[in-house]
Amino acid sequence: MYETVIIVDNKHLRWLDELASLINEKLGDSAVTACKIGGRCSYISIGADGRRTGQVAAGVTSSLISLILGRMKYDFISERIRSLRCPDASIKLLCHALTGFDRETEEEMVAETLPSGKIFDLEGYRNFRMSELVSRWMEICRLATEHSAYLCDEETMNELLRFLIDAGRSDGSRAEIFKLGGKYRIVEHRRDGESGEKIFETFDDMLCHLIDIAPCETVVSGFEYDDKFRRLHSIFDVKCNNLR
Repeated sequence: MYETVIIVDNKHLRWLDELASLINEKLGDSAVTACKIGGRCSYISIGADGRRTGQVAAGVTSSLISLILGRMKYDFISERIRSLRCPDASIKLLCHALTGFDRETEEEMVAETLPSGKIFDLEGYRNFRMSELVSRWMEICRLATEHSAYLCDEETMNELLRFLIDAGRSDGSRAEIFKLGGKYRIVEHRRDGESGEKIFETFDDMLCHLIDIAPCETVVSGFEYDDKFRRLHSIFDVKCNNLR
């Protein structure tokens, strides 16, 4: 039988929630998960039939990598650049772009340092095994802070966002964006043939998600030729089905 326990400090409980969601999304009925909230730490236990050990172990590892290079990296960066003298919306977009930057290299780094065993202490791993990653993240935060005066200009910020997205783009996905009333619908077609759909209430939230998935092709419908469209067009290679 496959069994493992992942421990998270209670000050990072949302990491536990996100990890549980990632594991359930990747493994579905192949594994059973249970969470327990403790006094200082909380736990997620994962169990599976021994015949599925390889599949479940790979899914747990993949989920941990997604958490570390997703939510954990985003939290690290946003905490250090939130004081930039830029509009809040631009800082949020920059955090998303920096989080996705050089993902393939960092996936290899994390995969090489993840310990094996039945108990995984996420806080201990963060404090003692992530020094090289943390140095990389500190450097990009330092550069952003040092050049904050330039980043206050929206055109310069857009150019940086475009560079970061282009540098991390590799999966060949296609995104179709439909503006419907005051909402935005994204349909993502991935290279593996799968597709997904999400609806966003605000333009900024939609743009953050688009930065996260970094599509190779972006097609829009229902937009007006306004500031929102021009920002979208300046960051991504946009094709238009129609403009209103």
